[in-house]
Amino acid sequence: ALDVARDGATGRTYAYLARATTTAPQFLIVDVTDPTPALVSATSLNAPVGTAMAGWRLIYYDQAIYFTTRYNAAKPEFFVIDVSDKNNPLEQSNFNLDTSAYDLAIREQRDGSNLKRLVYLITTHDDKEITVLDVTDPANITEIIGARTDLPGGKDGRSLYLHDQILLVGLESGGGDDLYLLDVTDPLTATAGLPITDSAEVNGMPLSIRTSGRFAFLTHLYNSNQIEVWDIDNPADIRPIGTWPLTGLIRLDLSGDYIYALTTQAPHLRLIKSD
Repeated sequence: ALDVARDGATGRTYAYLARATTTAPQFLIVDVTDPTPALVSATSLNAPVGTAMAGWRLIYYDQAIYFTTRYNAAKPEFFVIDVSDKNNPLEQSNFNLDTSAYDLAIREQRDGSNLKRLVYLITTHDDKEITVLDVTDPANITEIIGARTDLPGGKDGRSLYLHDQILLVGLESGGGDDLYLLDVTDPLTATAGLPITDSAEVNGMPLSIRTSGRFAFLTHLYNSNQIEVWDIDNPADIRPIGTWPLTGLIRLDLSGDYIYALTTQAPHLRLIKSD
């Protein structure tokens, strides 16, 4: 997985990547400011690494990386990494999710006079595909129990993305809807999960979701590994716009005029410019 962000202090743009390996560094930072990407640092998690604890998903926010690994019954799956020094990332803390989190999103939201930093995760838990963590203090990570959300059906979660006050959620393919929109206006006071505003059946399993303006971009494992575009301007009535094929497509990120795509075929990281 990857997340791309521009460093305001230096003007450089970096891709942060999670590697699916248990024996080599799980976390990479790559400078993608220029057309030829350059590796900046490669970091192994400080927590003991074992079977099925490969790097899995991550997101960048305010000089920190929120990083997940594959499920391991004996080890934590969620990590906070300080990346203020790109050459020397520092692991700050970890938390036991007891599941594989297939995607995550982060934002700061008010709790009265307090500003809370929340991480939303889409997981394989049957009764809480959506899990919300309070990571305001990395040394004291807690779950917001009332925001646990059990989505209809028995399909596992695969992707999510925050867009304004809406959380877009992708589920594994199969019978029934696999794209859901949830209201995240006030997760801190939720008591029975996050409200659903709309849902739809898309053309395959959404492996990643990103938005730009009124549009949502989904990647699919099936149907020629295509990018599918939806109009989400009205969260209660979303509409498909079209598709664009890319062989071997796994995940994507958006920054400026570019789509940053991960594929199963070399070159594995591709930059696609929008016209």
